[in-house]
Amino acid sequence: MKVRYIMSNNLIVCMSRGIIFYPLAYALEFGDGRKFDLVIANGQKLPLQVCEYLTSIGINVIDLELAKENQYESILVQPYQGLSKHLNFLSSFNFRNISYYSDALRNGMYSLVGIDERANEFIYFGFELIEETFLDNLTARQMQIPRTVVSFEAIRETWVKLGLCMDLKCDSEILNPEDLLIVMRHWGRSPNYPFQDGKKLEDYLMLEMETWPTSRRVVIKEHPWLETDELFYETLRSGIQRMWGSQLYFWSDLFPVPEGFPELGSPEYALWSTKQSLGNFYAFDGSLNSLVALVSPTTSIQYPNPVIFDQFFKFKSISNLVLEQTTWQKGFVSDLRAKPKNHKIVVKTSGVPYEKMISKMSLFEQASSVLKGEVSNQSYLLSKIIRLKHKFF
Repeated sequence: MKVRYIMSNNLIVCMSRGIIFYPLAYALEFGDGRKFDLVIANGQKLPLQVCEYLTSIGINVIDLELAKENQYESILVQPYQGLSKHLNFLSSFNFRNISYYSDALRNGMYSLVGIDERANEFIYFGFELIEETFLDNLTARQMQIPRTVVSFEAIRETWVKLGLCMDLKCDSEILNPEDLLIVMRHWGRSPNYPFQDGKKLEDYLMLEMETWPTSRRVVIKEHPWLETDELFYETLRSGIQRMWGSQLYFWSDLFPVPEGFPELGSPEYALWSTKQSLGNFYAFDGSLNSLVALVSPTTSIQYPNPVIFDQFFKFKSISNLVLEQTTWQKGFVSDLRAKPKNHKIVVKTSGVPYEKMISKMSLFEQASSVLKGEVSNQSYLLSKIIRLKHKFF
C-alpha cells in the first residue's frame, strides 16, 4: 500500500545534490523534533535507500512542484544565485520565515546586495565566517538575526550515515604520508577564474609544484566542471615524473564512485569518514583546505602562490579574490590547530573581492530581468542595481 505523503512545516531547498549533507547536518543537530521536506532544485535524484533513511528521521524528499504547492512555516535556502534569480526563486514558494545557510565549508553567504526581509536565521558550518560586505548589506534588524553554527561532529555524522545507507566501505589506507592529493578546480577554464590568452592550467600547476616537498605518488581528483583532454594529464604526468620521479594516479582509480550518489565517491567523504595519513594536499582556493586541517593535522597544506597569480589570471580582481580566500583559510587553519578542540572559531574577512565578482556577474542579469518585467518588485531591484553600479563601476 502506498504511504500517504504528509506535508511538513519546514522546507530544505538544495540547489544540487552535492550540498545536501550540510543542511541535513543542521536538521540533525538543531531540528528539535521538527519535520522537514527536502527538495533538490536542479532535479537530481537520491537513491531509494537514502530517501528511506531520511524518511525514518523525519525528512521527506519531495518534488519541486509539490513543494511549490505547499505552505511552510520556514524555508532553508542558500543565497546562491544573482539577486533577481534569487527573488524569482523565492517567489515560487509559500512560507513565513527564511533560514539562510552558507556555502558549506566555504561558509560564505555570497554577499547578495540585500536579503529577503523574512530572514530570521543565518546558518554556518563548523565555524562562523564574518564577511564585512555581507554585514554592510544588512538592515539594522537583520544585524540582530541569530547565527547558528552546525558542529563539525554533526557534519561528519551526516556524511557517515549517508555512506552507510549505500553500504559504502572506505579503505582507511587510500592515502599515505608520501602522497600528494590535488583536488582540481576549474581555474583557467571557466568565466569565474579566467586565465590570460595562451596560459594553461597544467603549466600553472607545474610552476606551483616546484616549491612543494617531493611526493612519491600524486593523486588527482578531477573537477566535474573542468574540461580536459589527454594532453592535459600527459603534460602533468611527464612533468611529475621528470621533477620527482613520481607516478600520477586518479582518485577514481583508488576509490569507487557509488552509482546514483557520486558525491559519496569524493575525497570529502573519505576525509570525513576515515582517518587518512595524507602527506601533502593542494586544493587551490577550495574549501577542502579547511576540512583537511580539521581531520588530518599532520598534513602539509599547500596554498596558491600569489607571486605567480599575475602571470596567469586575466584580471587583477581574480588574483585578489584567490588571495582573500586563501588568507582567511590560513587564519582558520592556524586558529584550529592552535586552540582546544571545542574552541569556537570566528573568522573575519572583508569579502570585497568575492562581492565584486558575484555582483558584476549578476548586474546585467538583474537589469535584464527588470527590462523584461520578470520580477514583481521592480523598484526594489532597480535600487539594488543602481547601488551595484555606483559601487563597482
